[in-house]
Amino acid sequence: MHAGYFRELFVRFTASGMGRQIEVEGSLSAHIFSFNPQLIAERISISNPAWMPVGLTAEVEKASIVFDKP
Repeated sequence: MHAGYFRELFVRFTASGMGRQIEVEGSLSAHIFSFNPQLIAERISISNPAWMPVGLTAEVEKASIVFDKP
């Protein structure tokens, strides 16, 4: 499922939790109707925390998060 409708909400929620600016320049998709839901994002930039000089902490080409049952 393409996460277009929830894209900004998800990115803002994640950035708020990390206390950093996050940009997802590529696609963002969610597979939530599964035994192991997952999120997949492409071309992600994560900024430095406020106490560091302005810049990027990381640039990631592709990342996925898989939620496993406890």
